[in-house]
Amino acid sequence: MIGVAPDAVDELAHRCRAALARLPDGTVLAGLTAARLHGVWLPSARAEEPIEVILRGVGIVPRAVSGSMRPDVRGRRRQLRRAEVVVQDGLPLTCAPRTWVDLAERLPMPDLVAAGDSLLRRHANAREVELLIADARGRRGIVRARSAVTLLDPRSGSRPESHLRLGLLAAGLPAPAVNTAIYDEHGQWLAEPDLHYKQARLCLEYNGAMHADVGRMRRDITRALDVARAEWLTLTFGPVQVFQRMSESVQIVRTYLDIRDAGWRRRLRSSA
Repeated sequence: MIGVAPDAVDELAHRCRAALARLPDGTVLAGLTAARLHGVWLPSARAEEPIEVILRGVGIVPRAVSGSMRPDVRGRRRQLRRAEVVVQDGLPLTCAPRTWVDLAERLPMPDLVAAGDSLLRRHANAREVELLIADARGRRGIVRARSAVTLLDPRSGSRPESHLRLGLLAAGLPAPAVNTAIYDEHGQWLAEPDLHYKQARLCLEYNGAMHADVGRMRRDITRALDVARAEWLTLTFGPVQVFQRMSESVQIVRTYLDIRDAGWRRRLRSSA
């Protein structure tokens, strides 16, 4: 599973401690900062990305604090319930579900779904998130959060997998199975593809940098041949195909679904 590098989290935590030392008591880390500390899947941080905080119990931000919050700290005043704040390694931050709901204001849908997948995988269940969404009526981004929560899947193994899955769904293709085992005609275990379509016997794999490791590459080759021997087809995608050429990737999957499972469109219409 692709997560956040420990060194990056340690460096961010150090910056957060320095920022909190000069902010009013009760300040809580929030937004992208809290999400990165929680290990949520996100785009890489910009070099100048500020520390994001929520100021509680401060009617007017003191001039000295306000000045110190540019450009390395960005503060907002918002209400937080006690249950929405956690302490992690000595740092106060919004809990993972609240953090994700706050991210709905700013993240595009693919990034929001990927972040939500990682949140469900590590921190929370969908019901906790749904309750927070219900309590956040009228807030910016809440409509996007309501749409995104129905698309989340805790079985997703990485941010690129989440992006690929959402790209397929957004293009009107059926939902693939996520990290679920496939078997040969004798019921013998074959593999656990990132995504697959059982009727089409079609596997979709994302290969990032970790697949360049020699040992991993050899295992990938062996698995691909085992799967092919059982008459499953594997389509392999990389960063370019997922993050730069999604429409082309979707069209490739659609083409092979048509070839290998002619009834998929009819079944999708009947289930709508």
